[in-house]
This record gives sequence, structure tokens and C-alpha cells, in this order.
Amino acid sequence: MYGPRRRRFSPWWWLAAVTVLLVGAALLVNSLGTRARREAAFLDATRTLSNEVVQLAAGFDRLVGADLLTVTRPDFEALTTRLGEQLNNHLGDLAAMDTPESTEVAGEILGLALESWSSGVDKFRSAVASIADDPASMDPVDDLGGAIVLLRIGDLLYGRFLDRVAGMIAESDVAIGGFPSIVFVSDRRDLSSATGLARAVRDNAEIGVRRDVAILQIVFEPLPSGGVGDGGEIIFPATELLWFSAVIRNLGSVDQEELRVTAEVRSADGAVGAIDVGGPVDLAAGETGTVEFPPFAVLPGTSYEISFDLSAVDDEVELGDNGWESAIRINPSG
Repeated sequence: MYGPRRRRFSPWWWLAAVTVLLVGAALLVNSLGTRARREAAFLDATRTLSNEVVQLAAGFDRLVGADLLTVTRPDFEALTTRLGEQLNNHLGDLAAMDTPESTEVAGEILGLALESWSSGVDKFRSAVASIADDPASMDPVDDLGGAIVLLRIGDLLYGRFLDRVAGMIAESDVAIGGFPSIVFVSDRRDLSSATGLARAVRDNAEIGVRRDVAILQIVFEPLPSGGVGDGGEIIFPATELLWFSAVIRNLGSVDQEELRVTAEVRSADGAVGAIDVGGPVDLAAGETGTVEFPPFAVLPGTSYEISFDLSAVDDEVELGDNGWESAIRINPSG
């Protein structure tokens, strides 16, 4: 009789098992370390972003404080436009960050705060401009109240973000600096009432001064008759003389004097065919006028480039509508 057969285990199996356990543990530790480093990098990047937003909030604070009583319209438009653009840029920076799964909620909350601040600033700019342009209307005051609400929502969302990252920092083994407080509105007394803020806007005579002129349209004789060509050129019937005039308007709130329009015609090869200056024209606030030019000799079957430039006025708020240009083509005779 033989007794039960004993199993013999090779020491190599034990070594393999231990190796697997050690590799698994190493991978786990490495994975946890990688996640911790990614979390720390995200927190560090958002802390830097938050410190930059602090400066934007400080600029807004100065603007709605004493500066709102004296700021000029161009400066107000430039400051608020730049502020909104920078907030949007930071929103793009946040979207481009490496965001670990464990920080996704915090990132989403910060993104919502930036969106709310940006929308609030944009609405604030348009509402203040409308109040300055139409002091008797109450609709812009309601819009201003909506802007303040959006800014306050951004403040509250950022507070939620701070609560979220505070717990993450407490659990992190990596040293991470503290996050700043950011407040656009909060308990500011001058932003507690849209009506009161609107009153401050109306008291600022400078912000109600809006200087802006524009070319509304170009009138031709003969009228275009061939529609638009494949290259976007305006097609005219066969003619040897082309008359044109520029319809301009004073879109601002103050009178403008000695407005001039420069017309330039170039042939297809770039040679200057004619340069003429029409005017001067004086326009009261809101008034429309016409600047006429003498006839220009053209050749049937020829293409030209034609452009018009209206002289800018001091502190003009919008220069993009001071010019007009197009390619034109004169149909051949017969």
C-alpha cells in the first residue's frame, strides 16, 4: 500500500506569485501617484487662473465705483469689452486643461462661474450704454438688474468651487497654495440696486456722449443690373460713365462737422484710376446725409475695385462701419 501522494511545489511558483503581487502593488501605487500628480497640476493651474481673475474683478470694482461717475464712453466700452474677452479667454484656458475625473465637477463649477461673469459683464456694458443713450426708458434698467444677477451668480458658483477644492487640498499629499476669494458683486451697496446704479450713469455726462459715424450705403447710377458675379463683384450695364454717392449717418449723440468721404477706384491690375474726396458735410446727432462724387469714366467690359472711407471722428466708438469696398464689373457694349 502506498500512502497519499504529496504535492511538491517548486520554489519558482512562489517566486512568480510574489513577483505578480509586487508588480500589481507597484502599478497601483504608480496609478495613485499619477492621479495625485494630475490632481495637483489641475489645482495649481486653476489657482493661477483664479489669481488672474482676481485682477479682472478688481478692475470691475474700480469701474463701477468712483470711475463710473467720470469715465468716458470710449473708455467704458474698451474696458468692459476687454474684461469680457479676458474672462472668455480664461474659460478657454480652463477647457484646455488636463482634468482628471476626480476634478471634473470642480472644473465644471469653475467654468459655469466664468460663463456667468462673462455674460454679466457683456449685459452690464450694453445696459449701461442703453441707459446713457435713452435715459427715460426703464427697459435698460431691468437689463442692468439682470446683469447684476448674473455677476452675483458667478460669485456664488465660485464659492461652491472653493468649497470643492478645499476638500481636495485637505486630502492631497502635495503642497498646494490657497485659492483667492473672487467677488464681482457680493454685498456692494452701489450694486445692490439697478435703479441707483442707473441714476449714477445718468449723472455722468461723459458716458452719454457717443461719437460714431458710418457709411450706410453706396448709391450708383446707372443701377447695377447684372446681379453679383462668381467672385462677388457687382455687375453694371454697359456704360462709359459711372456716378456714385455715399449715404452717411451720424449714429452718435453729439453733432459732427466737416465729415468727408474719400472714394478710390482701381483697375483690375491695381493701378489707381481716381481718388476723390467728397464733403465736407455737417450732421446733427442722428442725422443722415449724402456725399456726391463727380462721374467716373469707365470702359465697358472692364473690372474695377472701388472703396469709400468716411473720416473718423475723435473718440469714435466703432470704426468698422466707416468703410465700404467692392469689386465691380462693367458689362461689354452690345
